[in-house]
Amino acid sequence: AEQMAAADKAGLHKRFKLEGPISTNMVLWRPSARDGGGGDSGGRLQLHLYRKAAEIVAAFYELRLPYYEQRRQSLLAKLRADLDLLDHKTRFILMVVAEQLKIRNVPRAAIVAELWKHRFPLHKRATGADADADADDADNDDDEGESGAGRPTDRALVAGYGYLMTLPLWSLTLEHVELLKRQQADLRVQVDRLNATTARDMWLAD
Repeated sequence: AEQMAAADKAGLHKRFKLEGPISTNMVLWRPSARDGGGGDSGGRLQLHLYRKAAEIVAAFYELRLPYYEQRRQSLLAKLRADLDLLDHKTRFILMVVAEQLKIRNVPRAAIVAELWKHRFPLHKRATGADADADADDADNDDDEGESGAGRPTDRALVAGYGYLMTLPLWSLTLEHVELLKRQQADLRVQVDRLNATTARDMWLAD
């Protein structure tokens, strides 16, 4: 009983050696200072002795922060591309509804020629792998995918305008235009929010 009282008074953790100082050597690889300390995997590495765990966190932060900025820019580029796509779809539907663009009983080649005339941009990546392959094949034709004054071939136009030509019939309505406009508004909010966000903010949020 006396021993237990003494142990309790001294502290059970200390008495039974359940806690105590630990000496560790925190040695890790890090980018060489001569290489600017960047995160490029092609740079040289050197061993570095860290005195505190916080030093490791700080070093990792400096290494990773540029990649968060790359991620931010990539997300912004995607959002802006999605915005452009919605804008082109909206303009296309409005022209069809207003009968400024005829698509009923009109040959496909004539439709894509009109789209090119009205300066709709080609979107190879918006039409899926099959259309993508068609566009790539057209680009590799003997005429290099162009006919006359820099105009792409009909095959390249069909592939590039797939994002418009494959819209379902029910979407060619003013109601769908309103839906696209709401989607555009939502994307603009996301773009503004991301523009106001720094790479450091993204790091902290993760």
